[in-house]
Amino acid sequence: MPTQPSLWLQDFSQVAPSQRRLARYALQLLRSMPQLKGRLGRPRRSHPFAQQVDMVEHLLALLAPLLDQQVLATRFPELSRAIVLSADAAEGWQQDQDDELDLERIGKAFDHVLREATTTLLKRLRREDGEATASASVAVLSQGLGLGASETTLLDYIEQYSGSESLR
Repeated sequence: MPTQPSLWLQDFSQVAPSQRRLARYALQLLRSMPQLKGRLGRPRRSHPFAQQVDMVEHLLALLAPLLDQQVLATRFPELSRAIVLSADAAEGWQQDQDDELDLERIGKAFDHVLREATTTLLKRLRREDGEATASASVAVLSQGLGLGASETTLLDYIEQYSGSESLR
């Protein structure tokens, strides 16, 4: 049986630095809290996908830029469609998504995506993301205030946190 192509991009450098950093934080969060993985495949049916305040939607939004959209559309079309609908909703498009999405299938597909998010993937992302701040303004502020590496990392996280609804 031939191996299936990876769901993850081969080159993360094509992803915007801020998106790459947010995805890195999401993967680190999942790695540090294994109890989250058990509830990811069980989206709540009582709310539309775009309106769920649930880990699945938010983590999917954070990880989507690192996924190879063509491979995802081939292997998991429901999950690919959910990403598109979620992005549309974030841009203000309102749709009745309950009729369009099979939330159980999306949850199972997302579980599969997360199983492919190995430690090796996180190391590669860390290496490609680097240690520099994702924002030039944080770098200038950090240098101007004479902040150390830990303080700069924290400030960078706070900037990413405040600018990303999915991370919050």
